[in-house]
Amino acid sequence: MVVAVCYVRGASGRGLPPPAEPAPDGSWTQALLWGERLDRASPPQPIAAGWFRCAFIDAAGALLTCGAADPDNDGAAPGVLGHGEGVTRLAVPTPVPSLQSVRIRSVSAGMFHTLAVSDAGAAFSFGGNV
Repeated sequence: MVVAVCYVRGASGRGLPPPAEPAPDGSWTQALLWGERLDRASPPQPIAAGWFRCAFIDAAGALLTCGAADPDNDGAAPGVLGHGEGVTRLAVPTPVPSLQSVRIRSVSAGMFHTLAVSDAGAAFSFGGNV
C-alpha cells in the first residue's frame, strides 16, 4: 500500500517562510525551538510530481516512481525514473532498486531530475541536469 500525503504550498509556490534564526547569544532552548520551527516550516515531502512522472514515499520509507521520461524529446532525461537509463516508462509506482535498503524521508522532482533525502540526511539524485 502506498501512503501519499500532499503538502499544499502557498501562492508563491515556496511553502511557508523559514522562521528567523535565533540570536547568537540565545539559549540552547531557543536554538532547539528554532530547529523545531524550521522543521515545521519545511516538512518532509512524501510525494512529488515532475515532468511526466511522479515519485512517492510509502509507509516503510521506500521511494517509488512511475511515469515516463520526456516523450516529446525522445526521453531527454535518461534515468529520470531511477531505474537505470534503459527504463523510460513505468505504468505503476515501482520501488527504486538502488534505494531499497535506504529509508527515504523526503522527495522532490524537477523537470528532468528527482532528488531524495534519507532519514540519515544523505541526498540522492537521478535523471538529467543534476
